[in-house]
Amino acid sequence: MNNSVVAKRQSRWRSTCLVGAAIILVTAGVSTIQGRSGQGTGAEQRVESPVPSPPVPGKPSLAELDIAIKRGTDAFIREFVKTSYAAVSNGGYVDYKNAAGIIKHYGPDVYVASQLYLLTHFLMYYQDFGISRDDALLKDVHDWFVAQFDEEQGYWLWSHEGCLHPKGMIALANFSHTDLVEKAYEWALHAPFYLSTDLMFTMMKSGSIIQTLGDARISLTGKHEWEHGSPIPDAENSSKLLYALLKAGVPPTDKRVADLRGGIASYILATTKTVAAMGTRDIVGLVWYVLAAHHFDLQKDAAYERCVDLMEKGVNSEWQANVTLVEIPGMRSLMIRALMTAGRRSPQMDAAINGYVRSQTESGIWPLPRVLRIWGLDKPPANGIKMGTMDGANTYLLTLSLIHYRAVEFGQGQAARASSSQPPPQVPSGAMPADLETDTSPDAMAFKRTCKRCHILPSPYTYNKVEWPGVARKMQAYMGEQGLDVAQKDVALSLQYVTRHAFSAVRPPTTRSSSGDGKQPQ
Repeated sequence: MNNSVVAKRQSRWRSTCLVGAAIILVTAGVSTIQGRSGQGTGAEQRVESPVPSPPVPGKPSLAELDIAIKRGTDAFIREFVKTSYAAVSNGGYVDYKNAAGIIKHYGPDVYVASQLYLLTHFLMYYQDFGISRDDALLKDVHDWFVAQFDEEQGYWLWSHEGCLHPKGMIALANFSHTDLVEKAYEWALHAPFYLSTDLMFTMMKSGSIIQTLGDARISLTGKHEWEHGSPIPDAENSSKLLYALLKAGVPPTDKRVADLRGGIASYILATTKTVAAMGTRDIVGLVWYVLAAHHFDLQKDAAYERCVDLMEKGVNSEWQANVTLVEIPGMRSLMIRALMTAGRRSPQMDAAINGYVRSQTESGIWPLPRVLRIWGLDKPPANGIKMGTMDGANTYLLTLSLIHYRAVEFGQGQAARASSSQPPPQVPSGAMPADLETDTSPDAMAFKRTCKRCHILPSPYTYNKVEWPGVARKMQAYMGEQGLDVAQKDVALSLQYVTRHAFSAVRPPTTRSSSGDGKQPQ
């Protein structure tokens, strides 16, 4: 990366540090920790503190974690997912009372930012929450979500909003809609928030939906604005788009992945910040970069090491100097989840998790009353429309952190595999040859419906006839670990199909071009 780009980023960083320091001085005194430990089942125990969910020395028991996770999961679905789906599934109608007390009726196709985020995260994390693929609510949300995607254009009505587009891509990949992920990424590359000179993305606020955290005056104007006041590189959005590509089965050698990862790494190394000066986009960017490295077995580069170092400092001590980390425990929990995935542990992390368990309300929600006031969400704005809260996001984030902690501490559940040092079986590389894509024989159809549930369809040429049975066994075991039911007949037919087309004894030449862009050679 050229020196002018690095200098420009360092200038932005210095400006951010000054703003962050000013905020910290204005809010000085809110980060005093006054927690206390106690006995009991966790959720019944209260912690008095000016900090939401302060650390409490010690570790929660398995029974306490089970209770808190059950309450958090039930609350997330009951209070946030069901209510959000009810709001969007009626065609998108909203009744809004403005500051003058006048009620206006908006719709159809009027959506609230926080509701869209809650539904998207439900699709992203349903497996972590232990929700069956056959769950009726999950099916309804999935069907609505996919129906809202414009396949021709490759985007949703709300795609300009924050990180809803990359998170939507992750949700699509979670249900094996890899063709839609490809279309969505192609749209993103031509959207105004792609910064081609930086090989990164920025963030915007959508004028097509009702804002929750953004400027109330842009709600439903149809005009989009920059999240940070200008189109500057954003590690949060970029790292999530990187994760989405990898989740959809795009190999690390693909030019799109390599370019994006290179841009993010350069940004992280050129704009190193202290924990005190980090904003939400920095914190979340570090988290997703580390998660991508571990979940898809990427090389642990210098940017990765920088991310882990900053997160450890943040979780272990320096979070108290950062307003975002003080006021929103969900942000702290994001870093804890990433560090656990990276194999890091500390007494401070134990204490943070213990504090989350003991500050949960009886209803299972972790509310953020001060954030409502700080961000102006406690009353209608004088100008414009703003709706929603951060309570739902805080609740699912803290619940996820407890799920992952339980997995690491007690070796239970889906998160145990996600946090394991052993990566899942590698998805076979190589695209399906065109003549095989149109094959409608019974074993070909079984192969397509079975293998596409987890990743892009591999070429049968990837392995030879001797190798395929072992690969199939690994993939079948992995699907079982993910809770995916697969008929034994389909497994047998799929294996019959790939061995029918595989080379007899040796691996074939690679089907990818030498440029590493993932395209077939012409």
